[in-house]
Amino acid sequence: MWLQFIKKVSPKIIELILLMISALAILHFKAQTSSEGLFIKEYIHSDELNVRSKIAIIFRSGLGDKSSALTFAESAYQRGYDILVIGNVPDKRDISVIPNKKSFFRKIYACREHLESFQPSLILSFHDYVKTHPKTLSVLMLTNPEFFLNDACNYHIYPLLYQYDLLLVGASETYGRRIVADYPSMNGKVIQGFHTTNPIERDAFIDTKIQKIFFCGDLWDPLRKSPAYIHLYKQLDEKGLLSVYGPSATWQSYVHSYRGMAPFDERAFLGTIHQYQAALVLHSAMHYKNNIPSARIFECAAAKVPIICDRMPLIEQIFGDNILYISVSTDRNTLNDVFEQVYSHWQWIISHPVEAQQKSQNAYQIMMQKYSINQQWTKIEEMLEDSQTIHHIQ
Repeated sequence: MWLQFIKKVSPKIIELILLMISALAILHFKAQTSSEGLFIKEYIHSDELNVRSKIAIIFRSGLGDKSSALTFAESAYQRGYDILVIGNVPDKRDISVIPNKKSFFRKIYACREHLESFQPSLILSFHDYVKTHPKTLSVLMLTNPEFFLNDACNYHIYPLLYQYDLLLVGASETYGRRIVADYPSMNGKVIQGFHTTNPIERDAFIDTKIQKIFFCGDLWDPLRKSPAYIHLYKQLDEKGLLSVYGPSATWQSYVHSYRGMAPFDERAFLGTIHQYQAALVLHSAMHYKNNIPSARIFECAAAKVPIICDRMPLIEQIFGDNILYISVSTDRNTLNDVFEQVYSHWQWIISHPVEAQQKSQNAYQIMMQKYSINQQWTKIEEMLEDSQTIHHIQ
């Protein structure tokens, strides 16, 4: 009933309603910040008899890791697991840069105490956090391309692989094969192409669209804050074509476009993307160079919206011509080149709504069939069947 009402109201009202829904959804589960500065969130079933098992999820920092951790947590909770999420957990790299060493160790010890109290059957880490108990299955989610190809980091990440019973590699098969080649004992312990995204439910689709381009993130890398990209943001902002979500320190000067932080609840986040006419996905130089997509391309596909994205071989391999690509090369791009490509695709989307919608439908189906987190759960649950045995998942 309410969905039919939303279809009749203005795009601005749609945006406000979705933000309100996301705020209410976040209140559904218990979240807090510990005295040590850890982010703590629990997803606990009231009926203990029906709980399948307990999973602890640990992330270091960053909006992407937090979003992925909470998405994974909600999916696991819906499948009958009790979940403990612990964020802002430092790792060994932090001890050399943080000013207060006592704070580092307090967070580490506090994290271990929370884990001991919760007693999970599995610990999923979004960074190379040290395995806490030899009898607890430990899984590492590898998404940062720096860990795969940057030789300066190999000494740090590779020795730690032995501490984990399974690796979830959110990248192409090249990197999984490299790990197995360097460490044959990891053979059968790598799930490749793992992503923590659930496609939006069909009954959440809306017909009325906000005539803008969705964009979300922070400009933490040189490429996305290069002159050509800054020119792109400014032109889209001045034309009133952009809605951007992210840290205010980065985006508040874009007065026509800034919408605040995106909701962390995945259903609300995908709903926010879905309300727009198109979505823009831009990768960092590190992702672009190493052919490793970020999670954003899969989130936008899951939200069933036409996507404009920088051209990357692995994305072309996965989605084919169902994405509207732009070519990026800082060596040859003029100031207007990136903007002109994006603007040309935007005009095509507006003038060819049926064809644009078909591309988004095709990308959505690819996401549904191969890359949604529900498709990954069978592999994870094979391992959970016996917590004392490492299941070799191919």
